[in-house]
Amino acid sequence: MFTLSDRLFIKNPTIKVDQFETKGCFLYNFKEGGFSEELFTHWLDGKLMDIYEFNGHFNPSSKCPWCSVPFHFECDLKLHGKRLADVNTIKISQKAYPILLQYLRRDNYDALLFLVHRSCQFCVNPVLPGREGKCAIAESARNKPRSLKLLNLQFHGFSLKKYSQEAVAVVYCRRKVNQI
Repeated sequence: MFTLSDRLFIKNPTIKVDQFETKGCFLYNFKEGGFSEELFTHWLDGKLMDIYEFNGHFNPSSKCPWCSVPFHFECDLKLHGKRLADVNTIKISQKAYPILLQYLRRDNYDALLFLVHRSCQFCVNPVLPGREGKCAIAESARNKPRSLKLLNLQFHGFSLKKYSQEAVAVVYCRRKVNQI
């Protein structure tokens, strides 16, 4: 379903998040999360990034990803202001989650999953009072992939153009095994 296409070393990265483009999503509102873009950039520096290309296919949906009721394609997409590509983005993030679990099981406890081009589509639409910038399904931010495109991540040797729209990335730091 996913094949490893690239492994990059992140050195001197920069990010620039446009809050308008991210629609106030909590995944990109670093100050609300208790840290800053500079701290996140510092965390990225020196990490490895494995990029995976999706080569699977999308099965039909039985439940609406936003309200978990039986999925009525035309009606639910119109109701939530979404498109078929948004449904497929949610499927990609769900299919990529086991990749993140593999890294975590290999003692890479700092691993994070990212979408290369796409952005998470779990946002509530229509927006409910008190849920502005929040997800329809309450989960940890660790389980929600941020978008490298929306982060505007830049570092030497990295270009979004090299990868497909369905590509995902895992950023992690390989742990050194202590010699006994």
